[in-house]
Amino acid sequence: MMRNLTALLLAGALLCSLSACGPGGQGEEVSSSHASASSLVPPEPMPDVPGEDELPLEPEEPQVPAHTLEWENDHRLETEFRPENHGGLELPVRGATGYTSVELGLWEIRPDQMPKPEPEPAAVKEEKGEDTAQPAEGGTGQTEQDHSNGGEPAEQSPAREETGSTEDQTEQGSSESETADQEPSDAPDAVDQAGGEQPEPVQPEPEPEPEPDPFAGAMAVLKPGTPFTILEEQKDWWRVRCEQGTGWVEHRYCMINLPDVIPSMVYHATNSFSSLYRTSGKSISGITGNAFYTGKRYNERLGREEYMMPVLYSMALKIAQAQRAALEEGNTLVLYEGYRPYSTQKAVRDAVSKMAERDPVVKEGVSDPPWSQTWFISNGYSNHQKGFAIDVSLGKVWDTEVQQCGSYSYLRITDYSLYEMPTQMHELSMAAATFTAPVAVNSATAWKSAQLAEGMNEPALGLQRYCAGAGLTPLASEWWHFNDLETRAKVLERSGTGGFEIKVCLSSAP
Repeated sequence: MMRNLTALLLAGALLCSLSACGPGGQGEEVSSSHASASSLVPPEPMPDVPGEDELPLEPEEPQVPAHTLEWENDHRLETEFRPENHGGLELPVRGATGYTSVELGLWEIRPDQMPKPEPEPAAVKEEKGEDTAQPAEGGTGQTEQDHSNGGEPAEQSPAREETGSTEDQTEQGSSESETADQEPSDAPDAVDQAGGEQPEPVQPEPEPEPEPDPFAGAMAVLKPGTPFTILEEQKDWWRVRCEQGTGWVEHRYCMINLPDVIPSMVYHATNSFSSLYRTSGKSISGITGNAFYTGKRYNERLGREEYMMPVLYSMALKIAQAQRAALEEGNTLVLYEGYRPYSTQKAVRDAVSKMAERDPVVKEGVSDPPWSQTWFISNGYSNHQKGFAIDVSLGKVWDTEVQQCGSYSYLRITDYSLYEMPTQMHELSMAAATFTAPVAVNSATAWKSAQLAEGMNEPALGLQRYCAGAGLTPLASEWWHFNDLETRAKVLERSGTGGFEIKVCLSSAP
């Protein structure tokens, strides 16, 4: 009986244990065992490394910090749309805002189409030609006397001196002393017969002619910095509308607002709202964080607030070419500055000079050989004032959209991340140098054999490749600075000096 009872108890226990097991039972058993253990033993501290389910979620839109961005040679835009080409620009110049860089005439008729002044009558030229040409053929005094007295033309004067006329021979029969005492006659004297020349009578110095007025006939003279709307382009001229009227200006001396014609580029004019200038990593008193000039204005052409960032017209064509190359690799130029007023240049230069006088670290950063301070902030007028320099960085494009400007379509970048570059933009010290030593600024080729600075990384080299491939020249001391030396040559005799601020946007749809 006891055996049967024992067997029944064992069977019941077995059934109970089996009923406790089921789907998930193993997990629950582990969990319960953790719970019972925790009631008896203090919990051990959790490790610092988060579990797999505790990792932060990736954002839906990638917002990658610059220091983690990787350079990808095969990165491409998601859109198939590419900027249009209108004379080398993404949008036509018609309707864009332009600015004079120097004093310019505004002409009702293009000067190259004006009727030329009629030449002098031929008879007057011949008469003047005889008076001035004959002395070269023979003795000056004799030629004038013979010609005025109806004698032989100048071409025969040498023969007359060699053979002599009857009158000459009679007079020559006298002794030399007698000849010397006689009054001068029409016959050639001894100097003439020896082949010498009589000195010309001293003529009074002619009055210097006044410099011709280059703007004579112009309907108005436009001061440097005058804003206007471009109406059309013909050869080297723009027809423009401005406060002074509608007429023609020579566009090689004019700047064009870049957002109007290269809208795909990113514009970030930090000097208009919070300057990034630093030197040896240190803030510059009165400069860093300051706003130096007007930034954004409403741009009717683009239908939004946008920066006003002009450069000379011929340079704009090269910048557009560089931007096209960047877009093909999924990148974009990020423009920090084009034209810069001289007042900004001077303020930064003076502040850095004072700082270098009292801070040896700053002084070393801008003047340690082979460098000097002027490589980082010019003492005179820089190429930014002249209109053929840009400060530019590089970004990786994540998203774009196609927008309309009148009847034209253009690409606008709506999301991007800046690459990590050798230094922050506008770091004024040798840390920002492109090359290990200075390179001739006005040479278009010297930089090609220069040794790269250690800090030049792949994004900086990519930026250089885009800009140099479009015909721009890198500056040895600043990885972000590029000059257009071809444009410089076109305006060398009449370059701007940056004596104005850009304040007005007159843009309209093309």
